[in-house]
Amino acid sequence: MDNTLVLVHGFMDTDRRMKFMARQLRDLGWKVLTPSLRSSNGSESIEVLAEQLNLFIEENTIGSERIDLIGFSMGGLICRYYLQHLDCLYKTDNLITLSTPHQGTISAYFFPGAGINQMRPNSSFLENLNLDTTQLQPINFVSFYTPLDLVITPARSSVIKCARNYKVFSLFHPLMVSNKSLLRKMVIILGNKRREMLV
Repeated sequence: MDNTLVLVHGFMDTDRRMKFMARQLRDLGWKVLTPSLRSSNGSESIEVLAEQLNLFIEENTIGSERIDLIGFSMGGLICRYYLQHLDCLYKTDNLITLSTPHQGTISAYFFPGAGINQMRPNSSFLENLNLDTTQLQPINFVSFYTPLDLVITPARSSVIKCARNYKVFSLFHPLMVSNKSLLRKMVIILGNKRREMLV
């Protein structure tokens, strides 16, 4: 049986941001969950949002259910905190991040809020999260980024050594979640070969 896919939105978003991707993946037969985390405007810390994600997953899966996480932008950091600090690696096989500021983003200096401050380059949150990434070795960790990103600046802030990093071309940051080329690559990574020609 395929793993349940959990699609986690980013800054200033709700689950609606992930609707297109969720629909495509459901059409291919996956069970897909799309939490809506509050508040995603940067006023809440990433730790608080990760706790919400943990509660959502507990309420919407059964104990033996395996999951794969797909995090867009700030959602990728939420997923990482969930895995690295909330002891949830044991039920996860894949982590895929899309335009996530693993090394921070300069654009975070233009907005206030606890969660936004955590996404600034060299923030204590990111330094702590990146201090020991060996915890993520048991899972398949993939990071996608676009060199054209004007939100994650510089774009290579999405590159992280403990992941397989793939460059794709998307004209705008929000379009990463509807990029069909990226979606095809994701389907292959998620391990369902019979579907890759259907996307």
